[in-house]
Amino acid sequence: MNLGVSPDRQQLIDAVKAHYIASSISVMLHKRSDKRRVIFKCYHGNEYRNPLHLTNESRRRNSASCLLRCPFKVVAKLHVAGWTVITADETHNHELPSNIGRYSTVRKLAADEKAAVRTLFFCARLFRTCAFTDVFFCP
Repeated sequence: MNLGVSPDRQQLIDAVKAHYIASSISVMLHKRSDKRRVIFKCYHGNEYRNPLHLTNESRRRNSASCLLRCPFKVVAKLHVAGWTVITADETHNHELPSNIGRYSTVRKLAADEKAAVRTLFFCARLFRTCAFTDVFFCP
């Protein structure tokens, strides 16, 4: 994967996510990402922890974890020129989904989409409060 040099951390994150979403792979930031490095992992990347030590017989719900210890990992570091991807392990131990829209990381709204939804919400709220008059105003 060659994305070149990104001057900004957020631009790097957006570029990496867009690159992998186009390939039907849902990536998310690893919890160990910080100001000096950005680590991406697969949505199925962690290991399931069973803190209550439940077995299949003692479990009340019949649900499975989506955590499969997927080895996918992309690491980017900050250098003098900007953010660059230094390592990329693009292997998966599971099938890639045909419908990537089921992942919550893909369905998140961008900042401009959030602003548009917020404007529509306030217009609808204003319309409900002024419904008894003939005034239709939306800021």
